[in-house]
Amino acid sequence: MLSGAKNIMFVSLRLFIVIIFLVNISYANQQVNASKLGHEIQQIINRVDPNVNIGMAIQTMKSNKILFQRHAQRLYVPASNLKLLPATASLLLLGPDFHFDTTIAVKPHTVHHHTISGDLYIRFTGDPNLTMHDLNIMIKKLASRGIRDIKGNVYIDNSVYDNKGFGHGWMWDELNFEYAAPINAININHNSFYIKLIPAKHVGKLTRIKSLNSLKFTPIKNQVKTVANNVQCDLDLDVNNQNHYLLTGCMHINANPKRLAFAVKNIELYSKELINDLLKQHHIHVTGKITKGIAHSKVTMLVEHRSKSLTILLNQMLKESDNLIADSLLKNLGLRFYHQQGTWKNGVKAMKKILDRSIRINFNKDVIVDGAGLSRYNLITPQQISKILTFAYHNFAIAPELIAALPIAGTDGTLHSRLTDFANKNVIRAKTGTMSSVSTLSGYIQTKRHHILAFSIMINGFSSKAKKYQQLEDQIIRLLYRVG
Repeated sequence: MLSGAKNIMFVSLRLFIVIIFLVNISYANQQVNASKLGHEIQQIINRVDPNVNIGMAIQTMKSNKILFQRHAQRLYVPASNLKLLPATASLLLLGPDFHFDTTIAVKPHTVHHHTISGDLYIRFTGDPNLTMHDLNIMIKKLASRGIRDIKGNVYIDNSVYDNKGFGHGWMWDELNFEYAAPINAININHNSFYIKLIPAKHVGKLTRIKSLNSLKFTPIKNQVKTVANNVQCDLDLDVNNQNHYLLTGCMHINANPKRLAFAVKNIELYSKELINDLLKQHHIHVTGKITKGIAHSKVTMLVEHRSKSLTILLNQMLKESDNLIADSLLKNLGLRFYHQQGTWKNGVKAMKKILDRSIRINFNKDVIVDGAGLSRYNLITPQQISKILTFAYHNFAIAPELIAALPIAGTDGTLHSRLTDFANKNVIRAKTGTMSSVSTLSGYIQTKRHHILAFSIMINGFSSKAKKYQQLEDQIIRLLYRVG
């Protein structure tokens, strides 16, 4: 939770955003010429790619009138635009002050002086921002209570989520990378680690690896060779279930150091080894084993770590397009809504029910299998995205958090290098979505004439680079700003 002046500043920011996006509409006197708008959008499309598979829904927030639609009810792969759904559903169900708890507990009456005469339970509940440092502080607090011996087992409890770390339709060749890290109730350092790969000074020599965080529990065998600049080069990574990594391939001798981010393959093993190491560092002896287990219903809490609030997590999730936060929130929706173990399936089901009962969205024809938009199985319409944005805009209970969390054109997040002519104007806030053959952009724009528009632009099925279609989206946004 934020406190003091920092909290006041954050609240002030939220109110400023609401003023910008809600009050300014009172100055809009001129009506948007919908026919002219549609004609000019079509001209932009024709210039870039007349055969593009593009769907759009553009709606004014003053009257909720639809200004323009193109294939608005056609299903598209949304990529990260899908994150708008768990963001909205989490705000509706949990509220902006929700947080995750990670706890260390024991059975009642088992703590005697410096000894725990039974088992210790470390319970993880899906905190997507938990770090090694946080766990270290928790174990340090345990030691500060004078605990030196545990006469039993240490149970790692991650039972609030299922053990299916990867969503349906995730690409197999992406699963070793940080952005596709497995989702677990245990999320430590985003279930990922980072290295810098540096070419050797001489051709034929092995490159050098510099750790950007601990490699103690994810050892890498480096067989990447340094080669001449005219040699075709690729990197390849193999990993086994014991978290042993083999990096092969080559790197050009004049290449800049390359930052690489990898997913932790086996997070349960990783957490077990980390906790064992931290207990030893703080001189706490364990008689039994460190193993997976479920905490008893009646336990006495010794140490607690609370995550940042949902408001802060959503800010990170939407601005930086954080997949792990989105999918942990999705499983958490299943957990909280149905009061049972959170899974991909009941998380999606809960999300749909929450949105349907608040917004009246019919999801019968959609396909949604995760919360981050990483799966290619996901299919949703521009009209549904626009409807969610319209609802959120008019719902003061969630509008400040959702709008504040969206990237600002030319300023921050995934839009920091796009629409830079709008930098620092704070008139365009939108969620990007990009994967191979997919580009999407959905959000809000305050036009030159002070209209507030919600828009969703979804493009699928192209074979050239995404930048061309991102520029198409940007041209449409500039048009909306100018004539909307």
